[in-house]
Amino acid sequence: MDRERIDDLPEEELSAILNYLSNGMSGNERNTFDQRLANDPEWRLKVTQVKGLLIGIREASLCEHLDDYHPHGTDVTIMWFFKADVLKKWWVAAAITLVTLTSVWWLWIANPSNARLYHSYFVVDAGLPVEMGSADTLVYAFYDGMISYKEGDYPDALVKWNAVAEETGPTDTLQYYRGIAHMAMGRIDEAIALLAVVAGERASFYYQDANWYLALCYLKRGDRKTASKILSRIADSENAKDLKGKLE
Repeated sequence: MDRERIDDLPEEELSAILNYLSNGMSGNERNTFDQRLANDPEWRLKVTQVKGLLIGIREASLCEHLDDYHPHGTDVTIMWFFKADVLKKWWVAAAITLVTLTSVWWLWIANPSNARLYHSYFVVDAGLPVEMGSADTLVYAFYDGMISYKEGDYPDALVKWNAVAEETGPTDTLQYYRGIAHMAMGRIDEAIALLAVVAGERASFYYQDANWYLALCYLKRGDRKTASKILSRIADSENAKDLKGKLE
């Protein structure tokens, strides 16, 4: 299927995919759908593109609120372009996408100050806008992994990104987002190993964010001294100043 012509997807296929992604199928229907996914590469591509488009619509609707979730208040511009008729077709699908906020009040009661501070400041990076139209196989694979990342399926994202890294080498983008994925899974040692590389590169686009998350990793470990030292590298960040003040 032409990746730039997803708006031509037949209505019955669109309906089936949306029903699958919203867990609206019966057991037999889902088994049949899964078998088709396993045996039909073109069908897998269609489903992947639908998932990407759903995320794009969700991002468009949440764009003005992203600063509330981004750790440094960085301006995040979501560049996702739709035809008017495509937006109408997909708006119902966007309605099924919910952001669930889980209470962490018990952390403030039962855990020591390091854990309380960590959970007060740690918010998973929102990720990059998903662009599924690239003809480059590796670029496409990277954004396929970004879809999994945005859905909170960090193990799947890592599988895809690790495969890309084997072909391209450890770019700062891959290092950074793989580090965040490990962090979100509670794998702090793995996260430190990846983020430390990016945090040491001043020229990297991710320099400030990598240092922020690296400091949080050390805070999670209980190493307040190292966390404070790392925060000194990004002293112009309001969040870094605020957290550093609480650590000292």
